[in-house]
Amino acid sequence: MTDTSPLSNNCVSSDSSFYIGFADDLNRKDWLFLFLSRYHFYLGKRILRELSRSLNSDSKFLSSIQSVEFDYYELMKPYFGRDPKHLDDGEYEAIGIAHYLFMKECLKYLIIDEDKIRNFVNKHFPYLTNKLVGSIGFIRDSSTKDKTINISCAIDILTATKNKIKAGKRVFGVDKNTYEIVVAPILEKLMVSRNNE
Repeated sequence: MTDTSPLSNNCVSSDSSFYIGFADDLNRKDWLFLFLSRYHFYLGKRILRELSRSLNSDSKFLSSIQSVEFDYYELMKPYFGRDPKHLDDGEYEAIGIAHYLFMKECLKYLIIDEDKIRNFVNKHFPYLTNKLVGSIGFIRDSSTKDKTINISCAIDILTATKNKIKAGKRVFGVDKNTYEIVVAPILEKLMVSRNNE
């Protein structure tokens, strides 16, 4: 599938960890499809290759996303200090797609979970910084800022994430060491918000 849809201001570029978090780590494709129905997700062939077969061969998933080919190599090369083989990593493709969507004035979010790549974006692509979130922040913003999912659903997702992390699994780039910094405060605020409704 190629990008033939009209662009809206609800466009998202994400690295693979967002998709993997739902489909494989939480085993909740239904939650993933909920987000895919609320936003226009764009991804390229490198990100698609990083996904498990349960997703990249799923016809419902493939029809729910927008596939786009953007030559991000030229965009990244001037800033790239790592081994060039890492240029094939999906995170860099996600940045390239975010740049493409930003230039089309329709980028709502760039979802990147890895700190090193987030720092790369902040340093070399500062115009994307205010669009940059991690998966957990995206779930929060979807329920509190955009109101595209309800707060109870966000709490359910983050509670399931918490349980997997406490069981030793890394989900959305968060492990036991970073859970208290990343997930716990957001989960607590969402619970307070729901109780005040």
